[in-house]
Parts: sequence; C-alpha cells; structure tokens
Amino acid sequence: MDFLARLIGGTYTPKKPSHKTTAHDPQARLGRFKRSFNSIVDICNRPRDVSKDAAHFDQLRTLLDRLVSLINEETRAPAPHLCLQYVASSQAYVVVGRAAGVSQNEPVISSAIAVYAALIDSEEEEFLSNAAFARSLMRLITRVIDSGNLLIGVETETAILEVLFNISAKIRLQPEILSVWFQTSSTAQQQDVFSDEKERFVGATQKNDFPLCYLLVDRVHHEGRIGDFARTGLLYIFEATGRSSALEEWVVSSDLSTLMASGLGALYSQLSRELSLLHPDATLPAVLAMSDYSTTHPRATAESAFSERHQGHMSTFLSYLAFWQDVLDHCRSADVRQTLLDHFQILFLQQLLYPSLLQSSDTDAGSSVAVLTYLTAILESLDYPDLISMLLVYLLAIKEDSAVPSAPTTPRSPTAIRRRESLRLLTAPEDSDAATEPALFSLVDLVINSVGSSNNQTSY
Repeated sequence: MDFLARLIGGTYTPKKPSHKTTAHDPQARLGRFKRSFNSIVDICNRPRDVSKDAAHFDQLRTLLDRLVSLINEETRAPAPHLCLQYVASSQAYVVVGRAAGVSQNEPVISSAIAVYAALIDSEEEEFLSNAAFARSLMRLITRVIDSGNLLIGVETETAILEVLFNISAKIRLQPEILSVWFQTSSTAQQQDVFSDEKERFVGATQKNDFPLCYLLVDRVHHEGRIGDFARTGLLYIFEATGRSSALEEWVVSSDLSTLMASGLGALYSQLSRELSLLHPDATLPAVLAMSDYSTTHPRATAESAFSERHQGHMSTFLSYLAFWQDVLDHCRSADVRQTLLDHFQILFLQQLLYPSLLQSSDTDAGSSVAVLTYLTAILESLDYPDLISMLLVYLLAIKEDSAVPSAPTTPRSPTAIRRRESLRLLTAPEDSDAATEPALFSLVDLVINSVGSSNNQTSY
C-alpha cells in the first residue's frame, strides 16, 4: 500500500476509526462502563464529609444514569454483551445497591432502581435466578420504602413497584425462579407458629421469607399506577401457589389472608355510618327543584351520598372488593382460596358487615339508609359465586344444610384446617348467650322494617 501510494505521488495516511464505530464497539463500551463503575466505587470509598454530600450525590446520580444508558445500549446491540457479563461476574449491582441505600438520597435511589430495572429488562445473564441479585435488590427496596426512615416521591415509588411487578410477571412465566425470591422457614419454625393460639389466628408474619409479596400487599389499596402494579403483581403470586406446594403451605400459615381481610374491613369502616340520599342544592334536578322536595336533612351528621368524599371512599372500597374477587379467581390452590374465603367470612362478614346491619336504626334517619346502600353496592359488584353464596346464606340466615351444595373440592391440608378452627375459636364471643346471629335479625328483617318505615329515604 505504501509503495502504491508513492508510485501515484500521494502520501498514505492511516484511516482513523470513526466515532460511530467506536461507540458500538463492545470493548469500547465495556471500557466506558468500567470507568463509570470504578468512579462509583471511588466515591463510596471516600471518607464521609457532610459538606460534600450534595456534590457526591450529584456525581453518583450522573454515573448511575450513565450505567443505565450503557446497559440499554448494549441490550439493543448484537452480541457479545460484555457489560452485562461484567456486571454478573463482578456483582456490580451489590455496590450500586449499597451506595443508594447508604446515601438515603432520592435521586440516587431512583437512578439505582433504574440500573436494576435495566438489568432485569435485558433478560440476560439470568439475573432473576441469581440469589445475590435478589438479596441486593430486596435489601435496597425494603430499606427505602419499608423502613419508614425515608419519604420518597410518587415517581420513585412507582418505579420501585414497576420493578416488583416485573419480577412477579417473570415468576409467573418462569416458576423455577420462585425459589430465589421465596425461601420458606424451617419446619420447626413453622410448627412453632401454631404453638400460640393468637398467632394461629392472625398467621405468622414472615417478611424475610418472601419480602416481595409483603411489599406488594402493603400497597394494593393505593390508587394510580402504584396500586395497579401492586395488585397485578400479587395476583401473579397467588397464581403461583398452584405450582408450588411450599408457597401454598406458606401462604396458608402466614398472615396474608388476615392482612387482606383487615384491609377490606378498614376501607368499609371509612364509610359513613349515617348517610343521606338527598340531592345537594347545586346538583338538584329541575323536576325536584320545582317541587316541595326538601334538601335539608334532619341530622347534620349524616353525610351526603353525592359528596366527593363519600364517593371516593365508596369507589376505593368497591375497587378493593373487586380485587378480592380477582385474587380468588386467579388463585390455583384450593387451600389458599378456601383460607381467603374463611377470613372474608369471619373477619369481614361476621365481625364487621353483619354488626353494622344489626346496629342500624331507622330512628336516627341515616344508619339504615347507609347499611342498605352499602349492601346494595356490594351485591351489585359481586360476581364470584362463592362470595355471593356465602354472603346471602349468612345474612339471610339460610341453614347451610338447605343451601345448594357446592362442587366437591380437594381435601384440605392439616395446616388449612388448623387455621380455620383457630380462626373460629378466637373470634367466638366469650359469652355464648350474648352472641348475635342472623337467625335473630337477618337482612330480611331489615328490609321489611325499612319498607314500612315512615322515613322516605329508608323506604326508598
């Protein structure tokens, strides 16, 4: 080449590699990745100086964002994926998680979560089947949103819940990775749970066994994308109980059913005890406005059924009730499904819904209206056969022997049977004579009394 160049009278200048070629070179990308990661390690190893924290946090966030950009770039590029291989072999995510957790700085935490999300989305190097990766991520998320030491914004929490949802979706598609994210306690510990009657009732809180599940349960009642991610992710977890006997046994013996039933009861308790069906003046239909219709309620404490506050609480309660039905529908374990139904019946139906019916009165011009309104909304929203049957059989005081027999089910496990018996035992009243049952005053009695009421709202 040099001889040819001299022959034609020119000079030969070696061609420099273009920037575009360098940018897509796997080795060059790996070099940039290592430089950014080593800078993160260097910042973390420096002595803590509060006066320089702000500058260090900005540097960390910039470097973490650079890692995310390089991972995403490599994911789209053809093999070899050297950066992902380096992260897997060096466990770089451990350093990222520790840096974010120690910083307690939301921008740094948000960027660190983005690194984990990028690694999961890459679907390479089997990060989701790596126990070290799972421990590092769960340690960071638990420290951030479950410790109560740090308040984070909605965007950061949404990003965290999206990561948890993605993990749940992967568990649904790849059941073999469940053992990485869920590790049950020893048999001896499980037996100790049932040595105390109170724990047999509420179940054992074993967050360390399956932190992913508890993080989702704690946020199923949230609105917006946070609640959507939490509810859908939990549905996938309950769906997995049909493929793992260990997870099935753990869910039955844990306090998940208690938490879900208590959450439903808490949302029902937010609803007003006294309700008015009178239209407010601002939204009064023209036909009623021209009549002798009165918008004044005899009791000032009664809340309007048309108020934004009431409609918001009602919508939240009915949404959670719909989620309950989705869980039962997705659950593939007969024992888990029956345990959920037991808790719904005893903790919500018998301990909360029926007492509110029993305590309602037509004389206070509000509580009977409220209970009838809530029962109507509940019955209209229910479409899961077992829940409908359970509610009507109990509130109408129908003898279970005369009820339509259900389809035969799989024999229940000893753990599920013990949970049900202890649940009934510990919720039974101390004085059997003081116990109130629908046989004494049922939904039929309430409806008949309300139809003959002199109060127009109640009879309506």
